[in-house]
Amino acid sequence: MVIRFLVPLLAVFLLRLASAQADTGNAVGGNAVGANMVGTWEYRQANPGRKSGVDPEGERLQIERMADGQATLQYFGLERMGDEGVYYFAVQAVQLTFADKTKISFTVPRRNLYLRRPSSLLAASRMKDTGVNKIEMHFEGTLSGEDLVLNCQSEDSFSCPDKQLIFHRLRKSKQGHRRNVAPAAKISQTHS
Repeated sequence: MVIRFLVPLLAVFLLRLASAQADTGNAVGGNAVGANMVGTWEYRQANPGRKSGVDPEGERLQIERMADGQATLQYFGLERMGDEGVYYFAVQAVQLTFADKTKISFTVPRRNLYLRRPSSLLAASRMKDTGVNKIEMHFEGTLSGEDLVLNCQSEDSFSCPDKQLIFHRLRKSKQGHRRNVAPAAKISQTHS
């Protein structure tokens, strides 16, 4: 009698467990992320005035998987202000979704601007800001090989660093520093 009762419960449990494990990849339209997107990504804007052909610093994405399989995306960016120079921001992305293991979309909301690059969101919360950008940036794109190719749109013509940004995965070196695994020649040179 007890066995007849336990067998269906065990079957339901195993089916739910298998379904939950399958969902930790990328849920269509969800916030679950697969291992292929987790990590630190960098985009450096073209700069013909530099010997390397690109800016010394770039936009960075930090995609992390939480214990529940859901994802967070922190965006560490630059605001180029012409003669004023460069300001920095660090913000938690909103409306983050993943689909088909290769597609991603998110929004960079209102952000405080700083004179130095914050090392984390916590560090940014402790820094004195020098202004704010209220214009949201909307990103949508795909994982293409080892590159994360994102298109950016905003209400104005200058909030997005470029219309298309090709982010390269950064790897930790033996010394613990992050380095770009993509050759400089692959870095996008598209500018809006």
